[in-house]
Amino acid sequence: MAAWLFLCCGLIFLMVVVGGVTRLTLSGLSITEWKPVVGIVLPLSAADWTTEFAKYQQIPEYRAVHFAMSLDEFKSIYYWEYFHRLLGRLIGVAFAVPFLWFLARRRLPHRLAPPLAGILLLAPRCRPCDLRIYSLDGARHRPRRAMSGRDPGLAVGRE
Repeated sequence: MAAWLFLCCGLIFLMVVVGGVTRLTLSGLSITEWKPVVGIVLPLSAADWTTEFAKYQQIPEYRAVHFAMSLDEFKSIYYWEYFHRLLGRLIGVAFAVPFLWFLARRRLPHRLAPPLAGILLLAPRCRPCDLRIYSLDGARHRPRRAMSGRDPGLAVGRE
């Protein structure tokens, strides 16, 4: 059981690293729709890539940050966001399957079962684009600006 929990910790560390790269490359909103099951498949054709790029061009992030981006540049940021989401799915499976196995076989210490179950129950709330950054006048801003702390008029809120 310790190996499973250490593996989950390692995956979470990797998620933080990949999340940092995703944020530094401003890739975080390149996938505009959250499809937990069918979203695991990358665009397969040139037409699919063009469709994804057209969706991205409709969001404020594109106009504010990447307005001169080519399709090939879009693919590079898309891959970072894709890998970040794929890693999130992997963490969910790597945590849930062993947890349920240990629970069914009564191998979890009684003191650990409730907190681990709580983590599992919170997982569906952790989805991309759940947090948005808003100014006090309601306008949406890029997270990079809010995270820097230079704009005191920003607040974090859930959609």
